[in-house]
Amino acid sequence: MNTPLLEVKEVTLQFGGVTAINARTIAAERGIELIESRSTRARNYTSLISVKLHTSDPSTSSGSPRAASRDEGERWVEGTVFANGSLRLVRVDGVAVESPLEGTLLLIRNNDQPGVIGDVGTLLGRHNVNIANFALGRDPDCLMDCAIGVVKVDENGASTVTDEVLDEIRAIPNIRHVWCVRLS
Repeated sequence: MNTPLLEVKEVTLQFGGVTAINARTIAAERGIELIESRSTRARNYTSLISVKLHTSDPSTSSGSPRAASRDEGERWVEGTVFANGSLRLVRVDGVAVESPLEGTLLLIRNNDQPGVIGDVGTLLGRHNVNIANFALGRDPDCLMDCAIGVVKVDENGASTVTDEVLDEIRAIPNIRHVWCVRLS
């Protein structure tokens, strides 16, 4: 496994105080471009939010001979609110996957091979991290049999996803990337 030159280990998002009324203003204050659109294209959801994050490694854009990072580029997620009010993540980097959109999530891109789910579950169990939900999706356009896993885990004082845990997950054969996202 090649280690990326730039790795996002953890993302923490806080949405406190954001409402439908002030969302556009808060986004502008934070330098976030907000584009609202409507489509007649058939979709599975009556309401869907798409977020695209464009990232770059400053060392590669400044003429450095270093190879571009695998984290450089575009990240894309989509979410919706189900009729019962539950927030759901429904797409990651173009791959359909359905997961609760709350708490601590591990987003995993891996080779679609037997044993990966078991290896991740066993590792988390060794660290006393309980899995609350494990959602999977396959990337039909990937030439190398790619899959996406979204693992919702329970965190409390006794069990937490540390940098050590993330590094151990990255060391599992067939794991390409792993990100920890904490939503509060």
